[in-house]
Amino acid sequence: MEKDCDNKREDGRCKFTNSICRFAKGKDGNEECGNYEVPKSKVGESKLGRDLGEKIVKAMKEGFADKRLQDAYRTMIYKRAISYYGIQHQEEKAIEECSELIQALVKDIHGKEHNVEEEIADVEIVLEQLKYVFDVKKIDEFKRKKLDKLESMMNNPTD
Repeated sequence: MEKDCDNKREDGRCKFTNSICRFAKGKDGNEECGNYEVPKSKVGESKLGRDLGEKIVKAMKEGFADKRLQDAYRTMIYKRAISYYGIQHQEEKAIEECSELIQALVKDIHGKEHNVEEEIADVEIVLEQLKYVFDVKKIDEFKRKKLDKLESMMNNPTD
């Protein structure tokens, strides 16, 4: 039987973040609130985190940072953004960025000047942040299924 989170309101949303309750087991196996854990963390906000970030940025600019180092830096920034702004704000930001991408695509379709590339970058950044909020295993599974479906549709265009 699944236990409800102590922070869950009657409407199923978290009383701290107003997001849908994501009650989960913590890394130590104890049950904890999946919403509240992320915003109260201080990932990348320590002096060590800032110093490390500055060193990584310098290495990236000088062409010395490998992909793993770049990925680690991006991960730190994404987690820090969720911590700094909160889950609900970043969900709202995702809606805003997707809307701006839609508007840019409409301009492109109508042959007008657009900024589709910039809006794709904005959407990708906010989606990467949300992967630290939602179940990434489910996201990966849905992506795999949808890619399989896309491939099947292209292989069998009459179906």
